[in-house]
Amino acid sequence: EVTIRTRFEPPRRLEDRARELRDDLILSAGAFETDILLREGHLVPEFTVVVALDRLVLCAPNFGRVHTPHDLATGAVQRVAIPDPSKSAAGLMTVVALNTIGIWPAVGPKIVIGKTALEVEDLIAAGSVEAGFLYLSDVTGTKRFRIVGTLERPYSEPIAWTAAVTRKADHAEAARAFVLFLKSPETGSLLEEMGLVLPLR
Repeated sequence: EVTIRTRFEPPRRLEDRARELRDDLILSAGAFETDILLREGHLVPEFTVVVALDRLVLCAPNFGRVHTPHDLATGAVQRVAIPDPSKSAAGLMTVVALNTIGIWPAVGPKIVIGKTALEVEDLIAAGSVEAGFLYLSDVTGTKRFRIVGTLERPYSEPIAWTAAVTRKADHAEAARAFVLFLKSPETGSLLEEMGLVLPLR
């Protein structure tokens, strides 16, 4: 029997936490942080794996008029919700994607910051904003609002949910076992039900 204690950290804080070597394992929404830590020697390479791939999605109220990201730059849209970019990889990736598309100058002033993904969901469902961005895994199966579409390359890279065992983990054996559990077919089936895509093994 294994007891798992979790702690949620914003992206940049995750790097600091792993450098302090206070955790046995990290799970990151995106490979950017783990790539840095891997190069610095803080993670075990053979137990640093991409567990699943997620997507950034544009969402809108069920009876909204938004059909493409470019609609956000028009006068018909006044408020667009995203998770806090300083604390959420989804929010940060949204800012990058809107810049890549070329509509950030028009959309930036319309941004409404949600403290959490759930708050962004509530804003969209209530019609308090005309659109919002979330991870596909956050909204798969929802009927509270509609998914307009996913942001694909070249505007947004897939979000690589990455698990990694820290180099000086106090419970290294249990951490390695948990990584193997995340890669198991049983876990894979659950992840696919959440809208995630399994990487090629």
